[in-house]
Amino acid sequence: MEEKEIIILYPDFLEDEEIYDQLEASWNEAIMALGEEHEISLAPYINQFDAEGNKYREANPIISALEQSANRGVRIIQYTVEEAQELFISAFFNELPLDEDNPIQEMVIDLVLSEETKLKALEWIKLWLIDQIEQEEMDEIIEEEMELAEEAA
Repeated sequence: MEEKEIIILYPDFLEDEEIYDQLEASWNEAIMALGEEHEISLAPYINQFDAEGNKYREANPIISALEQSANRGVRIIQYTVEEAQELFISAFFNELPLDEDNPIQEMVIDLVLSEETKLKALEWIKLWLIDQIEQEEMDEIIEEEMELAEEAA
């Protein structure tokens, strides 16, 4: 079986502010479109600016989105590599106490961006924020998909 070449999207995003901003806009557009498609309001919840108004461009997160009525969020941490030998995407769950009385239940997605990992991330975001799948079930879905990916590699 012929191996499919993995193409990294925006490989220089950490070295070029313009490319970083294009990447961030691409994620924002995709996530906001997902919310609009399902008539759910999603908004960033992690401040991307320092006290002087300078933008953080460290890709942690590259984007965040909160579904406020369920108090669920998604944070995407994006990495870069010179050349991808295999797809890299994973996720874990975290409780973020921005409001101590009502901490955000967030899914944190780590990835190296390719068309395949972006589609997978958007699928997981839909399950978590739109379909409101419980964390235990999300853990099972993610673990199963990671095992299938390892077997295919």
